[in-house]
Parts: sequence; structure tokens; C-alpha cells
Amino acid sequence: MQTKVLVLILASLAVGCSAVGGRSVSKDGRPGEPLELERLQVGSVYGVGSRFSSDGLEFAVDGFGEGLGNTEIGSSADPKTSAKQQKEAAKTMRLSHAILRCRGRHTSRLEFDYVDHGGAVALEIAGENRAAADFITLDGAQFQGVQVSVAESSTAGVRRGRVLVTGAIDRFAIAGADLELADVRLVR
Repeated sequence: MQTKVLVLILASLAVGCSAVGGRSVSKDGRPGEPLELERLQVGSVYGVGSRFSSDGLEFAVDGFGEGLGNTEIGSSADPKTSAKQQKEAAKTMRLSHAILRCRGRHTSRLEFDYVDHGGAVALEIAGENRAAADFITLDGAQFQGVQVSVAESSTAGVRRGRVLVTGAIDRFAIAGADLELADVRLVR
């Protein structure tokens, strides 16, 4: 009996310590929990100057490049799937000549998947901005001690990939001319 109680106490301590340590792992084994964007409706469009919040983050939309752009909330579901599957699908954010600024949560790891349909992109970390033709050119970049890693593939001119940013991050911005973001994750 005492052994069972001791095991339960140690297990709960381990869970508590991992929560305090800030390293969370999602159901798929990847670090961090994906942003659910629970307060945002699929089909919503946020133009330049818009501000909104979700998942403990404050978002602001600015123009990027030559256009006054917007950010649209989409869905990763195939339109041919059932209504239930569409409701359960992850939400995406499509940037059209827009900068999406985010602040409100300190993190040690930011990760997101993207589909780049063309045009310039940019990352801003700790107030330092880097623009590029595509994310792969930012692979290995450092922003005031914050490291950027990019994995990318290209099919028929459409670039798909994952950006991983590690280090002390208190605010960040992602920009693109025609860029879709999915599975954005922050480790608390």
C-alpha cells in the first residue's frame, strides 16, 4: 500500500515538474501544443490595422511589400470532407501581403508549417527583421541569440516546409506575400 502511494506521489510530482519546466509535448509527440485559434472563425478576414486575440496571444496585421494586405482564417480540411471532419480540422492563417505580429506569451520554441505560394517572406524576432525570397534562405540565421532552422521542399513551384525558432522569444512576426501558416506551436 505504501509503495503504491509513493509511486502515485512521484508520478504526480513528475507531471507537476514537467508543467513547471514549460516543456509540453502534444499528442503527436511534437513539442508544444498547436494554437487552436479558438476565438477566430473560419472565413474571417483581418485587414491592415486589425487587432485580435486568441490562445493567449495578441495579433496585429500590418501591410507587407507593395500591397495593403490581410490575414484570412482558413481550415486545413479538404472541402469534400464531412461537416464533422471540417469542424475538427485545424485552422490555418493565410497572409496576403501582410505581416502578422504576435505577442503576449514568452516561449523558448516557436514552430510552424507553411505553404509559400510565391513572393517574399520575412521573420521578425526580438525586434530584428529579416526579409528573404523564401524561408529556406533563413536556415541557420540568428536573431540576437535566437536560432532559426528551416526544412523545405518544393513541388511545381510551391514551397512547403517547417520553420523552427529556438531561444528566448517574447514577440515575433511572420510576413508573406502569399503565405499559408498551419500548425503554429509555442512551447510554454
